[in-house]
Amino acid sequence: MLNEAFKRLHGATLEEALNGGRPVINAKQFLGKEQGTSYFTPERFLEYAKSLRPSEVGDFEQVLLFMQEGLRINGKLTVQTDRGKRKYVYLEAERANSQTGAKLIIEAETGVLLQDYVNAKFVINFTLDELVDEAMNG
Repeated sequence: MLNEAFKRLHGATLEEALNGGRPVINAKQFLGKEQGTSYFTPERFLEYAKSLRPSEVGDFEQVLLFMQEGLRINGKLTVQTDRGKRKYVYLEAERANSQTGAKLIIEAETGVLLQDYVNAKFVINFTLDELVDEAMNG
């Protein structure tokens, strides 16, 4: 396969090379089911996801999309507290022709996830639906 040959020749997969050397994390790795960087266990992810309000689920989906597209996060990451007494960060991302934003509820795992992303340690290649499926059925 081309990707394996590329990795042997260059020490990185083709995907990593195209993403500035950042590893690409799949849903199984994200959930600790495969070797690689993990941020949640399936059980802990489902607990986190179920704790989110409908609008926060949409925002989390948007944050994952930012991470899939490798978008730059703009501004200072300031942790705030919402009316429900939950800590969050509002992320503004820059697209070619517009700015977009999303609220990310911060808990231990999402704090580390966000810090690793802004420090360019990874990109992801899964959607929220794929992540939920993997956590529930894996």
